[in-house]
Amino acid sequence: MEQVPTIKPKRVVTSAIEGMSVKDVRRCLNAVRGQWMNANTEPFFITNPVSSDAVSIQMFSLMFVTGQHKKRHGAKPSCDKNYTCK
Repeated sequence: MEQVPTIKPKRVVTSAIEGMSVKDVRRCLNAVRGQWMNANTEPFFITNPVSSDAVSIQMFSLMFVTGQHKKRHGAKPSCDKNYTCK
């Protein structure tokens, strides 16, 4: 019997931060990475701005981690106190 290849549906890429596009999030991550790599010549402060909206590295990082957590754990079924999942 011949195996028919299965076609996976395309994943929809969504932003981890509400109100920012995926492109903007990637741009900010690149800016944080660049500032960290230059930390030996320029001081690295988490209060430095990371975007043109004057969002600090600290605030961006908090929004990013919180958004990633919501995306990952929002897909799981919710459970009540008795651990009965819906």
